[in-house]
Amino acid sequence: MGSSVITSLSLSFKQVPPTAVPTFLDYVLSSTGVSPSTLFESLIKELSFRAELFVWRVFVPLMKMVRAYDLDMLNKVNLPPPAVY
Repeated sequence: MGSSVITSLSLSFKQVPPTAVPTFLDYVLSSTGVSPSTLFESLIKELSFRAELFVWRVFVPLMKMVRAYDLDMLNKVNLPPPAVY
C-alpha cells in the first residue's frame, strides 16, 4: 500500500470521531479491496514512524530540560550553608 495513501488515511483518523473509526475502516477496506492484514501492517509502520518522530522531536528535548532542571535543583540543595559571622 502506498505511503501517501497511508499518510492520508492516518490524517483522516483525526477528523473522524473515535466511535466512527471501525465503520471508517470497514468502508476503506471495502472500497479499496485491500486485505485487513495489509492495511494493519501499513498503519503500524506509519504509527511507529510517527512515534519515533515524537520521541526525537518532543520527548528527548523534554528529558534534556528535566535533566538540566534536576541538576540545577541538585546544585542548589548541595550548596554549603551560608557563613554566619
